[in-house]
Amino acid sequence: MTTCTWNVSANGDWSDASDWSGGVPNSSTATATVAEPGTYTVVIASTEDISEGPVALDDANATLEFDGTLNLAGTLTLTAGSMNLTGTINGGTINTGTYSLYCAGGNTTSRRARYRCAPQTDSARTRYAHH
Repeated sequence: MTTCTWNVSANGDWSDASDWSGGVPNSSTATATVAEPGTYTVVIASTEDISEGPVALDDANATLEFDGTLNLAGTLTLTAGSMNLTGTINGGTINTGTYSLYCAGGNTTSRRARYRCAPQTDSARTRYAHH
């Protein structure tokens, strides 16, 4: 299994190899970690279709933005930071701990769905509540 770690505290595209130690994570056996201190956004662009194993977001000021497609073969763990979903996450498991997941027009599809659309909204985002 390949471990890839975001290594810059600046905005960037998921597919930019210079922003990762261990290479661009785009394999169902790769582990991607975004935990570099700083305020920044890591984007999977709307034209991108990424396959990935486990993904971890663990920096309070970092944001993962999914405008394209993430084909998740593992668990997306949100320990700290924010996630913006306008694209699609296929498969996998999303673990937010005690946090809520907000989506703005995106989709989550999984054989083991752990989130359902709840009636609460916040600034035109749909809240997915753990069930």
